[in-house]
Amino acid sequence: MGIIELSLALNSRFSDKKEIQQRAYNVLREVFPSWILNIYCTLFSRPFPEFSACMNAFVAKWASVWLVGECEIIDIDLENPTTTAFIENNRHTNKNVQSIKSNCQSSNKQNHIVHEIKAEAAKLITTKKISSSVQPATTSSEQKQTPKKAVGKNQGLLVKRCRFLEESSCASACVNSCKIPTQNFFIQDMNLPVTMTPNYETYECIFEFGKLPTTENLSDSMDTPCLSRCPSYGKLRSLHNKGGASMEKINSISSSKISISLYNNKNKKQKGENEQQLSSRCHSMDNDN
Repeated sequence: MGIIELSLALNSRFSDKKEIQQRAYNVLREVFPSWILNIYCTLFSRPFPEFSACMNAFVAKWASVWLVGECEIIDIDLENPTTTAFIENNRHTNKNVQSIKSNCQSSNKQNHIVHEIKAEAAKLITTKKISSSVQPATTSSEQKQTPKKAVGKNQGLLVKRCRFLEESSCASACVNSCKIPTQNFFIQDMNLPVTMTPNYETYECIFEFGKLPTTENLSDSMDTPCLSRCPSYGKLRSLHNKGGASMEKINSISSSKISISLYNNKNKKQKGENEQQLSSRCHSMDNDN
């Protein structure tokens, strides 16, 4: 069985979507030794969040081609308060020692700095008053200038046509076996927020490293209607939303896509064996002639 069949079997076996998400999350954790994740958080994600986001986008572009297909590194919009707070918290955590040392300086030096700051502030206030009296009044359009958006340079990854989503043809498997477990793994174990946004019409998927997923992003994915090519005809989605069912009902759902895939693999194997036998017979007939 391939990874698509295993994912569908996982979604068909368990009725609780949280159980599916936790098991897929455990698989991701077992891929990396715990000491590597700890070192990565200490050396990269906490002190250098932007660099870590770019690095993960670059690595994911080449490491996940076999599963999701062709990818492209893109810029992302970081206009998200939670993301800014997350990054700033990492920066402050790593600068605690330096800030404590600077705060423990002598009181004379601190007073001197305070006096200098007050003097500079007085100068700025005076200059501002003079400039405001000289400069002409600005129009309303000039006063309402839109602020520039925070852009994450090379912190995004565009999966042009996700092979996992296209072959599974199941929105529930995408959300519970890929999107949510992957986001939880990056946030909890790599200390790097990531938002995954699949497009169920074009089969595209955008990874936004350095951006925390919002409740709107999650609800949009969960509320997406089942795909027209869904192998379970929407039964997996209804099963996961209910959160409970008998084993007979669960097993009946898994018979569609999995059995078809196994049947196709068996036919391919049998076809290959028949071609080999035919080729060997033709070769022996040529030798006899």
